[in-house]
Amino acid sequence: MTVPTWAPVPDNTIDVTNTYQVLCAVAHSGGTIQHQGPVGSGSLWVDVTGATGTTRSTAAMEVVARASAATGPGVYRFPPTKGAVTVYGPAGTTFQAFCG
Repeated sequence: MTVPTWAPVPDNTIDVTNTYQVLCAVAHSGGTIQHQGPVGSGSLWVDVTGATGTTRSTAAMEVVARASAATGPGVYRFPPTKGAVTVYGPAGTTFQAFCG
């Protein structure tokens, strides 16, 4: 069994509003993304099918911002894939992510 090497995603900000950008470019053993935006900021959407463009895919999973200062941020652990994982949301929204 090969043990995955987990690596942080270097670009951790949405560059263009509601346009998919690559989170993990190649097949991997899964990963995690955590929304780092302020309370009430827009959701991020993670797509394990590698969706591209400006239309949100129906396969995308929502990752919400924290609901209040007393709650934690939204987190999504995505499964292993055979291709890219992409992320979509409001420009300037920050996140932390790891792909393995």
